[in-house]
Amino acid sequence: MAQQKYTLQILLQSYTLIGSAEGYGSIIDKDSVFDEVGLPIIPGKRVKGILREQAELLKQLGRLNSVEELFGDVGLTDKNTEYLAVSSLFLPDYRANKTYLKYLIQEGLISRSEVIEYFTTLHVMTRIDKNGIASDTSLRTFRVLKKGFIFTGELYFDPNHLENFMSIVALTRRIGSMRNRGLGHIRCQLILPVASKVEPEKSFAE
Repeated sequence: MAQQKYTLQILLQSYTLIGSAEGYGSIIDKDSVFDEVGLPIIPGKRVKGILREQAELLKQLGRLNSVEELFGDVGLTDKNTEYLAVSSLFLPDYRANKTYLKYLIQEGLISRSEVIEYFTTLHVMTRIDKNGIASDTSLRTFRVLKKGFIFTGELYFDPNHLENFMSIVALTRRIGSMRNRGLGHIRCQLILPVASKVEPEKSFAE
């Protein structure tokens, strides 16, 4: 059966670090992911990875027969398959806001750094030794996304697997780096097409 498009929404319920591969100069050790004008995004690859983790958990609990049937083999990058495909997730009105911010930046009315600053805060951590003293050179600074923002993207999968993916999405409660240190708490939901036999969920924004 052909893949169908479903809408995925993620609401950030705590500071969240969707870590990029690079830091930011000598000040920030690990940064979040932003586009060219400074708007934060959640890459589809990260979302697919965290959904797969939840699918593995459901399999361990005996509530899912096969992870590979839904996601394919680990490392699969071909999007033209019958397996799950995930778009990147963006903030509301992303394209219009990106166009407007690009204009403002080109005119020198705002900077990319100022855009990033609106969505983020700095999170500082250090390692404490057994004597309760901060370890030398252990101070780390992370630029994290503030809570309350809603990101939206698309999932593409065979509708025969709808119930499985609804369970996977409902189980997804954290995303990003340092999820075991209080970051990355999210609320995640799948918004179904109106024509679906299952009653569609409402958007977080409604």
